[in-house]
Amino acid sequence: MSAQPMPGQATERRRAERRRRSISLPYAVGGAVAVAAVGLVALLFTFVGLEGDAPRTTQLTGSAGAVTVEVKDAQVTLEGDGKPLPAGAEYELWAVQGDPDAPKLTSVGTFRPDADGKVDAELQLPKGMPQEVPLAVTQEEDDDPSPNLPPVLATT
Repeated sequence: MSAQPMPGQATERRRAERRRRSISLPYAVGGAVAVAAVGLVALLFTFVGLEGDAPRTTQLTGSAGAVTVEVKDAQVTLEGDGKPLPAGAEYELWAVQGDPDAPKLTSVGTFRPDADGKVDAELQLPKGMPQEVPLAVTQEEDDDPSPNLPPVLATT
């Protein structure tokens, strides 16, 4: 014998089914809106350039001239600004750390100005180096890995 629903029992099941659907729909819509909002915020951060650290721009000046340095996400960009550097020489950028009386200098890389003394170079800070590190430039005339001191440019 097959079980037949009692009168009114089938409609009660349908009502319960509708209540379950009507409760889950707002949660589904709310979840979709939340995911879309997170995606939109991530997209805005990418396009506006807010991801990662804000760039640090500083001026290196000294007896040799002047260079503007921008550091962002360990990328160091040097651009000639103001008095040009003497052309034909090789220069080395140094990260200056530790005790001011006996600083530890870490090479960031070398660069050469163009024939007009303008600088346009991109270097990379060593891994783990904070982008706020003071910087200095020396003029290098030999293959010695230690800096020729004193620096010809330094952070002002």
